[in-house]
Order: sequence, then C-alpha cells, then structure tokens
Amino acid sequence: MGYGRVVVAYDGSTFSQKALRKAISLAEINENCWIDVVHVIPEPPNSAYEFFFAGDDTEQKYQEGYEVLTKATELLATTSAPYRTLVLEGHAAKVLSDYAESNQADLILIGSRGLSRLKELILGSVSHQVVQLSATSVLIVK
Repeated sequence: MGYGRVVVAYDGSTFSQKALRKAISLAEINENCWIDVVHVIPEPPNSAYEFFFAGDDTEQKYQEGYEVLTKATELLATTSAPYRTLVLEGHAAKVLSDYAESNQADLILIGSRGLSRLKELILGSVSHQVVQLSATSVLIVK
C-alpha cells in the first residue's frame, strides 16, 4: 500500500530523525508521496497569571522550532519527494492528530520517545496520545 501524504512529528530527537528517515524511505518507493514535517511548540500563556509567571516567549519558541527543522530539511534534501516543514503551536498530540486529519494524511510517523523523558513519565508519551486521539494510522518508530 502506498501512502499519499505522511505527517512526521519532529522535535530533533534521535527517534524523530528515525521517523523522518522512515518517511523518506516510504517516499522512495511511492513517487506520489508527500511529506509534511511538523514541529509543535506549546501554546502561549492564556491568562495574566500564566503570562506573569511564565512570560510569553512565543516568538523565541517559533525561532527555535525553525532551527530544529533545519536538520529535518537537511535529511529531506536526500529525497525527490515533495515536502514542507511547519511549526505549529498547541498540545502536541492534538495538533498532530488534527493536522493529519485536516490535511487528509494517510499516516503519521512519530518517534517512540522525544526529547523529554521526564515529561513522558508525568504526562504519558506524545506518541501514545497520538495513537489514542488520531483517526489517521500511526506508525511509531523505534
């Protein structure tokens, strides 16, 4: 089965790089494959209390997100498949699931672990949450 559009969750971690390499290999066997690489940043503070204590560094987070995607772009240069890279904001699992659905993706590729092991232990892994939320097929890459 060929995948027309794949969404890759990318945070710069080793596992997200492996997920991107998997997407590239899928694109190599399907000339109609399009790759969307998505980096998700947290939403800005939504209350005066959060803003006062956490501050609003949204612009800096976007800049850091684009810097993270630089490595993804280097990996994507090895394929002839069309692609785009995006920085989106919100709750990572929800953003990825919603993005895949609204763009009629056939598959979400996500690493089994991201950059933050502590957050993973406290909140549950983003990959697990994507599997639970998404109507799109999900491939977790180790």
